[in-house]
Amino acid sequence: MPRNPVAAIIGYNRRFVGRYDVLLQRKVENLARSPFKFFRGTFHLFAQDYAERLIAAPPTPLPADGALAIVGDIHGENYGTYKAADGTLRYDINDFDETTAAQLNFDCRRAATGLVLAGRDISLAEPKILAAVQGFAESYWDQLRANLKQDPDKFEEISDRHPPEAAVAKTLLANAVAAKRKEVLDQILKGGADGGSFARNGKFFDLKPADNERARRLLAEYFARLTGPKAKELASAKTLDVAGRVAGCGSLGRYRFVVLLAVADAADKRPIVLEIKESLPSACDDRSATHEAKAAHGKSAAKPDAGHAGLGRAGGVDRATLRARAAEVCAVERAMQPASNAYLGYAVDDGGSFQVRELGPHDARLEWKDVQHEHEFGDIAALHARILANAHIRCAASDPARRKLADATPLDGKDRRSSFVTDLMQFAQAYAGIVASDHAMFREKATEVSLALGLDAGK
Repeated sequence: MPRNPVAAIIGYNRRFVGRYDVLLQRKVENLARSPFKFFRGTFHLFAQDYAERLIAAPPTPLPADGALAIVGDIHGENYGTYKAADGTLRYDINDFDETTAAQLNFDCRRAATGLVLAGRDISLAEPKILAAVQGFAESYWDQLRANLKQDPDKFEEISDRHPPEAAVAKTLLANAVAAKRKEVLDQILKGGADGGSFARNGKFFDLKPADNERARRLLAEYFARLTGPKAKELASAKTLDVAGRVAGCGSLGRYRFVVLLAVADAADKRPIVLEIKESLPSACDDRSATHEAKAAHGKSAAKPDAGHAGLGRAGGVDRATLRARAAEVCAVERAMQPASNAYLGYAVDDGGSFQVRELGPHDARLEWKDVQHEHEFGDIAALHARILANAHIRCAASDPARRKLADATPLDGKDRRSSFVTDLMQFAQAYAGIVASDHAMFREKATEVSLALGLDAGK
């Protein structure tokens, strides 16, 4: 049976049927928009194709001393700004939903593929795109080699105190610094910043009564786990409103609650917004998703080679896995980022676990459409590579069981660097071609997908 990406997408998203149709229909529409959007929203396809070695790739010359924590779903639009617990405004990786344990080259190959698709999405010339991918690979290698044995506290800091040279990221960070809570609340609250509820305007929606109650239970559970200054700040918080939130691409379908809180001790006395987002196993580890994808691919799983160590490690999605997942995601986020969201935490209930963070006025994500010049694309690619390399080193260094990273395969030698760069460029171009083909097939059958998921495509 030939590989069938459309059937795999239907199979993966059936878990979300019966929740909120608006989210699944938005996902179908997003996937149909462009190959890059399709790539963003179908990490489960990439994970399965990678495990099945759809693209033959040579063994990586990167450190390979067992599986390490990786981001998983890494691409350019999963970088952005946020206010960290140390008071700085950071530009860093800001989405770890699909984190798992695997070889570092998994992240590198996915990020490189995302660059090819993003460059095409904004109509850059192909030579410029490939030059940016080459720059990404070289910058990642050089940063890893330079910092592998260094103290992570001395790594390059990308923040309001030390803005990046890359123009798009620098502008995003400057806008984040200038953002005011009142201005953001004016946009999302009914009646403006002084309103006491979210505006149901397409970004927020009413929850079913059972989900509203669940969100409130999770909030209480989060409060009970919270420690430090924020625990004191939120001790007397009053819940003003609870709603569902429409956001993301691949995560559409997950439960995503937002809570508006009146906090007496808040710095500017205005409400704060917390997001409570469902944590699910990485598609690399989710055996229920893997079985559906295998059926759609028409074959059984290939035996992982050294480059795929760690993929598919969960062996099944059970209650214990779901309950522990949010804590795992938060732990990786804290380990990979130089400083994390001050409100980062999690909550657990019988049916699973949820990550919690503030949706603050300084939060913003990079969007490729903001790249105005070809050289900016290459600058951002190189910056993202350095951030990713530092995240990998920082996370590995924080785990005593993985501190052998610095003593693993040496990164000296032009041949090793050259083979790494060549591998990334070849993989990215090859898989980008598969994504383009998959997207074309999906776009033709988008209405069929909606019907298969029980959605009304006309709404």
